[in-house]
Amino acid sequence: MLKMERNVQTECSVEREFLAAILYQAKKDLSSHYDKHIRDESIAFFQNAYGTLEWLCGLLDIDYMTVQERIIAEHPQVEDDFYAMKRSVPRGYRGNK
Repeated sequence: MLKMERNVQTECSVEREFLAAILYQAKKDLSSHYDKHIRDESIAFFQNAYGTLEWLCGLLDIDYMTVQERIIAEHPQVEDDFYAMKRSVPRGYRGNK
């Protein structure tokens, strides 16, 4: 899903690989064997609760809404949590600035 492939024409920079690693770790944190707090933070990240997913995907030049759709497709067990938490975050909330 979030795999960054190398080829001759578009070589990944170290920065892009680092950003992709952040997405990959957040995806791993959705696993049910992680602590509930870690899982909830990952769900909040992928629902873009604080604008972080949108920002990170912007740096990678990928659409964050597509990432959200793929996460739900790959982790159907978190779909209910994903939308329940989305309703609990005030609209437009971007965290502490």
